[in-house]
Amino acid sequence: MAATPLSPEPSLLRVVPVPGKGRGVRAGRRLSCGEVVDAAPVVVIPSRQRRMVEQTVLAQFSFVWDDETGSTAVALGRGSLFNHSYEPNVAAEKRIAARMIHFIALREIEPGEELTLNYHGDAGCRDPIWFEVKP
Repeated sequence: MAATPLSPEPSLLRVVPVPGKGRGVRAGRRLSCGEVVDAAPVVVIPSRQRRMVEQTVLAQFSFVWDDETGSTAVALGRGSLFNHSYEPNVAAEKRIAARMIHFIALREIEPGEELTLNYHGDAGCRDPIWFEVKP
């Protein structure tokens, strides 16, 4: 089996300032529906250490990793820079055993368009998030 690259071609994605949101990720070229647009390794945080992490800035970048163990994780590379949207164009697919996340285009994405995720993990979820969502 071929190894999965940790990041795709350099021109595929760009980390840029996004007004009102801080940093974000934009497409460097047209992305196809179903395409893996990025892959990021994660640092897994055991459930017993979660409270310690919640007291740091890393809490803003951590997410539920494994429901079975209660662990959380922080995605490395661009993985923690995708902004939240209730109309996301990217989904995160966890690869628990490999400690990786693959980011997959939910539709065709135009060059320059911001790549966004629904932080709840379900593209259709409209539950409130812990911060004010900016368009």
